Amino acid sequence: DNAVAPLGTALTDQQAKLISRYADSVSILMDGDQAGREASLRAGEILEGAGLHARYIFLGGVKDPDDYMKAYGAERLLEALGRTLDRTGYGLALLRHDRGLEKGMTEADYRDRALTLLAAEADSTKREIYGGALSRELSVSHRAVGEEIDRRRGLLLREQSPAASEPAIRNRRPAAAKRRAGDGRSEMMLLVMLADDPGLVGKAPSLSETILSGYSLNADVRAFLSSGEVSAVLSEEDFSSPFMKELARQAIGDAGEGKLTLASLHSIVDSILDGREEEEGDTSGSERVHSLIQTHYQSMAESQLGLEAQEKVYIQRLSELRMNRWRQRAGELNEKARDSELGGDDQTAAQDYMRAAVLTTAADAFRMIIQGEN
Repeated sequence: DNAVAPLGTALTDQQAKLISRYADSVSILMDGDQAGREASLRAGEILEGAGLHARYIFLGGVKDPDDYMKAYGAERLLEALGRTLDRTGYGLALLRHDRGLEKGMTEADYRDRALTLLAAEADSTKREIYGGALSRELSVSHRAVGEEIDRRRGLLLREQSPAASEPAIRNRRPAAAKRRAGDGRSEMMLLVMLADDPGLVGKAPSLSETILSGYSLNADVRAFLSSGEVSAVLSEEDFSSPFMKELARQAIGDAGEGKLTLASLHSIVDSILDGREEEEGDTSGSERVHSLIQTHYQSMAESQLGLEAQEKVYIQRLSELRMNRWRQRAGELNEKARDSELGGDDQTAAQDYMRAAVLTTAADAFRMIIQGEN
């Protein structure tokens, strides 16, 4: 075996190429302080760049190899030299060591750093092995750890290769933006329909027990579809943004008194937005809203729907809006459940996963029922 002592923990590309003439693999051992750790990782990158297989030696509890030999003897040092780690294993060993020294690292900090480290590992088999070990160490579901590693790796790859990931990002962002814009248009259409016929304010979807009995649903989903989540009349809670909630609150109130008109809907928009636009010096927001209201009203006028057909469209749009909200809430609950699972709170995670499943199933079942009724 050969040994090389980099002076000042420095190693150059030329030196690495020279080493590659005499060996195929290198075990790296440097001081255990922060400078030594960083130098070890930097040396590993340089050596691997020269075509060498780099491994790392971790000596816990001491600053440098000389201290280790004095404390434990030459035989123990030789044993330690035979226990080499790959880059990810070395990083995890350092994290575990620091956590043991109580350097202000909480379990959440440790978990977060370990997951980020594993996400950077290019070898999927190593990610699986180390992820399994981490899940056992933290008493956390292996599935939850694996999913979080995959999520972080996806983010890391997009950061490292923006050009490659740009089409995917472009595809995702417009989809999300379209969903939000679609919800906003649907919300506004409901208010325009109220302005055209204030009597719709008392109309709502309804699912009778007779209808529900024709579908195979578990008790939780059946109870949800029988609740006010479905049958409540339109309220500000059905709307997404603070502006739309306030607009809905005032418009629904006026519709309940039978005094909402298209003109008064425009007036409510102005009363809400005027103050904001004076502060921001931008009137484009109100112009877009007024234009959207007029577009919806023109569309309704051209459709020439009778009162019964208009009521049916109103209830269908309200139903679609609520189904979208349920799916959105299900996604938020799944995110919350995964965080709870990673934190070791399996009971809370299970409850949130169950609630998310009920919401998703209810949305799918409600859509089937609506399509069947139509």
